[in-house]
Amino acid sequence: SLSILSVPLNEKSVVLGDFNARGGRDYGAWNVLGRYRIGKVNNNGLRLLQMCSEVGLIVGNTFFHHKMKRKGTWIHPRSKQGHMIDFVLTRKADLQDLCSLRVLRGADCDTDHRTVRAKFKFRVRKKIRSAGVRVPNKIDVEQLKQPQDLQLFILK
Repeated sequence: SLSILSVPLNEKSVVLGDFNARGGRDYGAWNVLGRYRIGKVNNNGLRLLQMCSEVGLIVGNTFFHHKMKRKGTWIHPRSKQGHMIDFVLTRKADLQDLCSLRVLRGADCDTDHRTVRAKFKFRVRKKIRSAGVRVPNKIDVEQLKQPQDLQLFILK
């Protein structure tokens, strides 16, 4: 959580991973969960939810409505029950940038986990320069042939 807190607020922050955590269905108690989740909460789930609420992250998987078979990121080998244990975490302010998040069932990657696909539409703002500073369009390389100009350029 310290590395998440070290990211400046004006920069985008996305955390992806296999947390082996089940967040449960109690979205009323946790403001980091959306309405669309599956499963019961476990120990890792409680720790994940506490960490998210402490550092201001949300669980992106739970904010998109999909069929139940599209929510499970891991399938139990015996019961064939789907569990949501792989998550995409982002800041609450950046939820508007997250367009879609779903589980791809057909990808065969030699793992018991399913591929999670997240689509983002980042809105990047231009940096505003101060009025007095003007950046030249082209650099005059011919001036560097003069020894005094070259020395001045090296010093800068």
